[in-house]
Amino acid sequence: MCGIVGISKLKSERVDADDIRLMSSALVHRGPDKAGYVLLNGGTTGFGHLRER
Repeated sequence: MCGIVGISKLKSERVDADDIRLMSSALVHRGPDKAGYVLLNGGTTGFGHLRER
């Protein structure tokens, strides 16, 4: 199983990468063989993932 999390901020606020990591850690039971995150749109949108091989 895989898990995906995301945050999008309004008014040009930046997403904190630690928030993405914290959200992803709530999905650790889904198979954390691989994990990562990305900040997009100048840091106003962030996605994280955990995936199983």
